[in-house]
Amino acid sequence: MVRHRSVTGPEVIAIHGFKRNAEEVRRNISSLRRFYWKRKPWKPRDVVITKDGKEVSSDLTLARKSSEFVLVNGGWKKDQCAICGWDLFESEDVSHGTGFTNGKD
Repeated sequence: MVRHRSVTGPEVIAIHGFKRNAEEVRRNISSLRRFYWKRKPWKPRDVVITKDGKEVSSDLTLARKSSEFVLVNGGWKKDQCAICGWDLFESEDVSHGTGFTNGKD
């Protein structure tokens, strides 16, 4: 007699030591496949912020077009992986300091 172990709940995988819902990871990957991704060191990005500091945009032309925005060089100091949410930031630690980009994300 062959017995099979019953598995309940969502399938779980570990990424960077953290448990993730496998189906959610698959959906994230599927939505990102249409882009070309290149591995690069993560560097802080320039952003513009409203003068009151409440809103941020990566559209740098806003600083030239409107007196409401101020350019902040290197103001975007951290991102998260679009697939698993892992923190990416400027670091000598390759696991945090290197990621894949499509030129925007």
